Amino acid sequence: MAVGLAAAAAVCFVVAAAVGPDGPSFWLRLVYLIAVCAGVTLLLAAMAWAARRRLERLLSDRLVALVSPALIQSMPPRIVLGSLLRWIYGDTTNHEDVLAGVLGGAGRDIEGGDTAISRDTTASFRIWTVDDGICASEAEWTHQLTGVRQSHKFVVFATHDERILGLVATERRFPLYESFCVQEEDELDEFVRRVRDAVQLGIRYRDTSGRTHRIAPRALAGEIVPLRRFDQFVDLPDDVDRNDLCIVQFDLWDLVHDDHVTYTIEELTVRVRGTPGTDLGWYVWSVPHPCYVRDIRFDVGELKPAYGRYEFMIMRSALRNTVPAPSAWAVRDGPIVQGVDSWMLPGHGVTLLWRLAPDPA
Repeated sequence: MAVGLAAAAAVCFVVAAAVGPDGPSFWLRLVYLIAVCAGVTLLLAAMAWAARRRLERLLSDRLVALVSPALIQSMPPRIVLGSLLRWIYGDTTNHEDVLAGVLGGAGRDIEGGDTAISRDTTASFRIWTVDDGICASEAEWTHQLTGVRQSHKFVVFATHDERILGLVATERRFPLYESFCVQEEDELDEFVRRVRDAVQLGIRYRDTSGRTHRIAPRALAGEIVPLRRFDQFVDLPDDVDRNDLCIVQFDLWDLVHDDHVTYTIEELTVRVRGTPGTDLGWYVWSVPHPCYVRDIRFDVGELKPAYGRYEFMIMRSALRNTVPAPSAWAVRDGPIVQGVDSWMLPGHGVTLLWRLAPDPA
């Protein structure tokens, strides 16, 4: 098409050159004028046609750059990422775990009220021996959040059902949460009692004046959520037995000064003291939502066997991962600090292993 237009333009210019602008009659001068105008028009059309794909691409990119941010911000995160996953992964598989893992929740709320992301997480754990074969633990982790504006609830879910555990991660309604899986159904009531007694919470929040305030971790009165209100906290299918789930909610506004109006929660600290239990030889911590983890610290100075010494090894899983070899077993005299410097998604975590060190030769 561009070649044809260029050829027609050339014919017009030839005609104009043959007639000339100073023809002896009005009609010849008119033919010259028409030939020149037609030639220029056809030449411009040929150039535009030849460059149409580049122009279309430039216009399309410009339009996308202008419209996309506002369009994306007006859509629930679930719709935006779900469309992208279908385009890349195809429609033959379920993307729910990937979607919820990346978003940190269901992503149905445009304001992000059901998702949580920590841009900087640190965690520390102290494990000590109470008696021969019995040990206890204390854990503290801090999440620097991307600004939680729509929620002042911290929710703890406990279940012995692995399916419910997965549904909590993908279908919960509040962004700030932790979930725990107990071994037996009979342990749920005892676990809930321990959660209410053992959990301490601290926050850093920003008020409507733009000032930030930090509250050190302290005990809060947790409320056990009755079955009839479960739908306010998590969407569960009808075939799920709700008796297999326990929910405890903590109101973070109870930590806020009475004269302050909270705008966002910038940071959340969770401190948990575990009750003494059997020394299993391992301790596991995993992230509840996407977290960029800097480092993890284990204080095991008081974790000692009845005789001999323990040696330790750390196993971790993250997006940027290094798995220690069996030779990484080592006796540690001081705290163990494991650098991570990687994003961790739900399902990622760190495991501390210990065992009796072999007698020196």
